[in-house]
Amino acid sequence: MVTASVGVRPDEVTLATNLTDLGADSVDMVEVLFAFEEKFKIEIDVRSLDELGTVGDVVRLVERHLHPEAPGPNRPTPSGDPV
Repeated sequence: MVTASVGVRPDEVTLATNLTDLGADSVDMVEVLFAFEEKFKIEIDVRSLDELGTVGDVVRLVERHLHPEAPGPNRPTPSGDPV
């Protein structure tokens, strides 16, 4: 969805690709977030845009909304220890 929004081929992008290097501006990213919300039936706070720098950041944001119970960085594991 990110690549389609900014008009690049998926094989030109990695998780480390910077969104600004793709030419994505804040309007593009709002559209991307809305597309993910619609596709996966999730709600993403637009303020989350502040934490998006790379394609990988977008993937992790969506994964956190799809699996909110899964441990991850700065989220406690079932034992209470941060990952």
